[in-house]
Amino acid sequence: MATQAISQPLHSDHLRRAIRIDLFGWTAVGAGLAAASGPLADLLALPAGWLVALGLAFLVGAPASLWLLERGTGYSRKLVGWFAALNLDAGVLLWLALLAGWLPVEGARWWALAGVADLCLIFGIIQFLAWRKG
Repeated sequence: MATQAISQPLHSDHLRRAIRIDLFGWTAVGAGLAAASGPLADLLALPAGWLVALGLAFLVGAPASLWLLERGTGYSRKLVGWFAALNLDAGVLLWLALLAGWLPVEGARWWALAGVADLCLIFGIIQFLAWRKG
């Protein structure tokens, strides 16, 4: 008896969307950091130059990564799994460090890092669901 395997393409829309949401989100974060570096520097008591540099790194790095993915490797289930694992790990570890008091931050800095941890967890959950579906 002959059998035929039907393979599913690796470049499915939900895998592509999961990575795009992540990279567009970090692009927006970069734009916000760069644009609001002055007020954020005062609020977080950090040098404005650091926030501009970080914002520009996200603003350039995320679209560059997206461009490379579109041109090169594509969106495989394995890649989405790695994105999900890294985002979930970063979010959980950052929350653990904040709640355990391992980071010497308080006030607005604490809440800013909590927001970053939440973003990592949100992006990681979206990617995990896409990975599971893929």
